[in-house]
Amino acid sequence: FVGEPKNAAAVAPCTAERFFAADKDSLNHYIEQKGGTLLLAGYSEWMVEDAVASFVSRYIDGKSGDVVIPEIDEEGEMVISVPAADGADIRIMTYNVLGSSESPEIRRPYIIETIKKYLPDIIGFQESNASVHSSVIAELKSVYAVPNPKLDNSDSTNYTPILYRKDKFTLIESGAKYLRSRYTKTGTKSLNWAVLEHKESGKRFIFTNIHGALIMDNYEIEEGVDRVALANSWKIDNALEIHEIITGLREKYGNLPSFSVGDFNFNKNHQAYKNMLSYGYSSAEFSATVSKETGIKTHHTVGEAPVEGASIDHLFYSGDTTVLTHDIITEENTLKSSDHTPVCCDIKFD
Repeated sequence: FVGEPKNAAAVAPCTAERFFAADKDSLNHYIEQKGGTLLLAGYSEWMVEDAVASFVSRYIDGKSGDVVIPEIDEEGEMVISVPAADGADIRIMTYNVLGSSESPEIRRPYIIETIKKYLPDIIGFQESNASVHSSVIAELKSVYAVPNPKLDNSDSTNYTPILYRKDKFTLIESGAKYLRSRYTKTGTKSLNWAVLEHKESGKRFIFTNIHGALIMDNYEIEEGVDRVALANSWKIDNALEIHEIITGLREKYGNLPSFSVGDFNFNKNHQAYKNMLSYGYSSAEFSATVSKETGIKTHHTVGEAPVEGASIDHLFYSGDTTVLTHDIITEENTLKSSDHTPVCCDIKFD
């Protein structure tokens, strides 16, 4: 049943012995036993699904556990479990979700849980193959729009989609393409962009999302080619291509602020990173004004804490904005979700 929880009227038979007591002060969803029936209700499909998941996880087959559910306030607005920094206008997240490797059916509920807990306004996913679109993104579509599920002019799945909250933003323009410098026998390395308008303030900005090029040991590279030098040249050109996309959009829409997220596959010591700074972009990891986590490798073994080192997952930004926070999320369930930690930043428009 989808509707206002306090007016819930749908019933379903249930023979389980224990139930939630009615919690009418919590407006996100509603679960109540009435005789031999169970009432489940919520404001959206998302909320109803969470009500069902919460009931099943606690009371079916002896399972137990908590389900993180965004609350709904009296005005019908979602309330996130991890509040944004004071003064923040938007929250941005970059998240490599590891495609279909390493037991995806176990990992993906943790991805959804992390998204719902932090409820970022805009997300850049990487390694988002077709099954991620159908099993993760599909679960989020009541809240998020995905402007380019396919790469432009093709039927290929977009592995680096941008998701934005439909209630907060209007899409002005978007696009998606393969990186021009990459190993071409995989479909994962692409670049997405969007021009979004913040409905409340009217502020427009540019957002890009990338999964940067690299050379794996199993890549078939022509014999005699310097693999390290080739990979470095690809990364440097990836940074240049981002800058060119942003420059072109600014020529069209004016000197808008920009945010560039992704698994760049280069860290602060690489020339490509230094080039991003030379193009006029700042790194949120080192310039956040309220709080910042740094010195952590964002690539890690699934389920294990990352070690100290240099990150390859970044937010670069420019224009009239202030990054307030830079968080590398290392909570237990999030570490089980992927081999990359998501990076989450709260941002204020100047």
